[in-house]
Amino acid sequence: MCIRDREAAGAFAIVIECVPARVAQLVTEAVGIPTIGIGAGPHTDGQVLVYHDLLGMMQHHHHAKVAPKFCKQYASVGEHIEAALLEYTQEVKAEVFPGSDYSPYTMPQEQFELFREQAAALLNEEHERGYAGSPGDKGDQVAFTQGEKELADVEDEPVKVY
Repeated sequence: MCIRDREAAGAFAIVIECVPARVAQLVTEAVGIPTIGIGAGPHTDGQVLVYHDLLGMMQHHHHAKVAPKFCKQYASVGEHIEAALLEYTQEVKAEVFPGSDYSPYTMPQEQFELFREQAAALLNEEHERGYAGSPGDKGDQVAFTQGEKELADVEDEPVKVY
């Protein structure tokens, strides 16, 4: 099916990706619907970039190997994001966050007691039916951040999908 057939079938736009600019220009001139370019030069009706690339959000060295050549990086916010995530992780591990300033929700004591009773009944009922927890509830697994894996030279384990 050619591009014009897709247009006749109701396509409202065409994305042209990773082609020479003159190819994108020829396609743009040949169709009556908008063309959107990504790595296809300046002659399309519109442009798109993945914002992670555009903002430099992905600072990991694996991403640098696959970052598209056509993407101009306008910022390096990834360094700030990485620093913020590291600070967040450290505060959670140190039990600094969330503190009372970031735990604003309250419940009257009698409501809490009723909730506790209902939750205990539900959990007891599940236990009696043989509920043993979700597959990820092992309790003995150690989680590493990517940075910790790199520092510790820990190999990635396959992702388990349940």
